[in-house]
Amino acid sequence: MAITQTTFEIPEGESPQSWAEKTPGVYMNMIGLAGKNPVDGKYHFAPIKYSDVNLEGEKIKYGNGTEATVIYSCLAMEYKNKKEVYDQWWAKANEAIKTLQEQEQIENYVKQENIDLKKLRQEGSLNEDNDAE
Repeated sequence: MAITQTTFEIPEGESPQSWAEKTPGVYMNMIGLAGKNPVDGKYHFAPIKYSDVNLEGEKIKYGNGTEATVIYSCLAMEYKNKKEVYDQWWAKANEAIKTLQEQEQIENYVKQENIDLKKLRQEGSLNEDNDAE
């Protein structure tokens, strides 16, 4: 699907989030870019992208060439007013954080145990779900 960029005029002094929550037809799009901030130890996502269409599953390309997929999209008014949508948003965020934590655990284990994943794959000692096909 071809997506055209839309520019929203947000009133001065108002945050994009509060504007979106009271503007009909504005979607909040959670980008699948997240990382752990070394300063506060918390996970932070790329800023929410706002749009006039649901972008879930679409790729967003940044100026530096980085591409990221929208992992969840919902109407901002529903996010604010419907607990179910709010809970779905945060469930998706927590799911993404859990995936990051699992990746960190694997990376830390590999570093600590000095495991060569290539060697394990060649030996057939690494059980990967993708190999079951």
